[in-house]
Amino acid sequence: MKAKFILAIFIAANFILVGWVIPTGQTFDSKNAIRGDAGTGWAGTYRGTLPCASCEGMQTELTLNKNKSYDLIIRYLGKKDATRAFTNKFAINKEGTIITLGGLKEEAQPTQYLIGDGNLTQLDMSGKKIEGDLAAKYVLIKGKPSVEEKYWKLIQLHGSEVTPEAGNRREPNLMLKAEGNRVTGSGGCNTFSGNYELNDENGIAFTKVIATQMECISMETEPKFLRILSIVNKYRISGDTLILSEGTNPPSVKLVAVYKK
Repeated sequence: MKAKFILAIFIAANFILVGWVIPTGQTFDSKNAIRGDAGTGWAGTYRGTLPCASCEGMQTELTLNKNKSYDLIIRYLGKKDATRAFTNKFAINKEGTIITLGGLKEEAQPTQYLIGDGNLTQLDMSGKKIEGDLAAKYVLIKGKPSVEEKYWKLIQLHGSEVTPEAGNRREPNLMLKAEGNRVTGSGGCNTFSGNYELNDENGIAFTKVIATQMECISMETEPKFLRILSIVNKYRISGDTLILSEGTNPPSVKLVAVYKK
């Protein structure tokens, strides 16, 4: 009797383990996809130049955030001032292999991507993988984090923590908007806007930055923040922290990404 009981436990344990590894009725192609619902391994920024019927190519940057929001930037190469940016939520199918971007017109552009090992493959309008000679051109590769289309909250200036100032209506922040290469933000009291430029060597430059001229009770942080933006020329991202500096000098500014719930 005892032997039969032990045997029954062994068989049940085997059934549970097998069911965990390969759920009944589920097909899974490990060569082309990974499970996206097992954690947040899919989070990150993916880049590539996708084929374009009316331009030289669509330089695409897609960032998947851990809260299942996304930032999509498309630059239409060969066209002047042709950059589009989208921010919204995305969903992952129950198999954890395909993401669907929300907030886009499905009839205008594909919204589904196959989750791969360090890459995303754009699917066609019907959600199928593109085959043929151009198939490899629909793959976005995971790379360094993106600095654009994020809300960056100021947390540190020249090594000193930034704390809320009495009477200020906003928290100091900035955002780099890909459309038009515009920077917008606030010093805590006044709002500001201007232009920015990025280069491949983590270089950054803010130009033509102007701010409103309101008076607030406390104005200690704002002028320092705006002055630093005029001189920094390097950026680095560590996790959810953006670090701005001048050359090889110690960090001048630290900001943290804040994501919508």
